Amino acid sequence: MGYSAVLIALLMAMTSDGIAFLSNLSSNIEAVIHFGCAAAIAVISSFLVLGFLVPLATMNLALMVLGSRLSVSGWRWNIFRSVGIAGVAILSGISVVIMLALDPSIGLILLVVSFIIFIVIPVCVIKLKVPLTFMNVGHSRFTTESSFKNKSIETTIVVNLVSLVTSRVWISILVVAFVTSSMVYFATQLEPSFDVKDFFDSDSEFVEGLDKLDEHVRNSGGEPGIAYVSGDLTDPNALSAISDFVERLRTVDYVAQSPSGEVTFGLNALPC
Repeated sequence: MGYSAVLIALLMAMTSDGIAFLSNLSSNIEAVIHFGCAAAIAVISSFLVLGFLVPLATMNLALMVLGSRLSVSGWRWNIFRSVGIAGVAILSGISVVIMLALDPSIGLILLVVSFIIFIVIPVCVIKLKVPLTFMNVGHSRFTTESSFKNKSIETTIVVNLVSLVTSRVWISILVVAFVTSSMVYFATQLEPSFDVKDFFDSDSEFVEGLDKLDEHVRNSGGEPGIAYVSGDLTDPNALSAISDFVERLRTVDYVAQSPSGEVTFGLNALPC
């Protein structure tokens, strides 16, 4: 029953996230389309891994531990398990970062090393029933189902938290609705922006040229703007208003200025 409920929740999350990411396919920007496809594939892959492969692997490993000579109780086992959890998380995270940011081959090698150290070697130890003396393994202390099912502190906290949430459904719904509404407000405050490096190779001459241009002529470059003023230019008040408008442009952060701090403005009169 528990696995079925979790599987349904994962399926709903995958469906909603997949639809959200696939909605990017309607964009006219190629990079956004690629992002939508890649994100949807990642969501489906994570569902397959977390919904099927991980539970099956965990169940098989639990059965293997029950039939082994390893003792899964005591402070030495807890330290050994904590070190393993921290090690696989740190090494896997570093491997992914290196694979994406530095060198894919080095990241792949680190992933393989992590797989061998934290998965292959422990499974071989359990399969071959190698006695580990530092974990207090002896002929009189075998792994039993009762010792394996002893709840850890983390399990107890999670169980109590889930029980508390399920026993107060309406309070949980109100809290989730409040948090979701707050996040919707912050989501509307995000300013969409695109970097040229998202569309071109960051090492290309075109991108490097834009970086140099932005570095040296940022304050004096930019695109021209047009302000259309309709009125009687023979009226001194109209000319004074135009001059005030030009002066106020200096306070706008997005308007470029000359080295002397002035806004370049060319007046062109059009016949009415």
